[in-house]
Amino acid sequence: MPDPGPEKNIYELVKQVHPRVIASDMGQLSERFLKTAHASNAKVFVDEKKGTPEEWEQMIRWGTDGIQTDNPAALIEFLKNRKE
Repeated sequence: MPDPGPEKNIYELVKQVHPRVIASDMGQLSERFLKTAHASNAKVFVDEKKGTPEEWEQMIRWGTDGIQTDNPAALIEFLKNRKE
């Protein structure tokens, strides 16, 4: 699961490595980052920064495919109770 760093590196990474999934963190993540990755047929798994429901909600709204957390029980509870 390679990490391209900034969004501008996604196309080159995908061209060279052809990953099914790329990694990122909240410092690089944006809605545009996700759209670029998805246009390249790569899913995006993101490392949280704050680990808050507000951060998780933002990740989901932007279209993140996976959330990496140090607190999986809280994330599972958030997802179970989330109103779509």
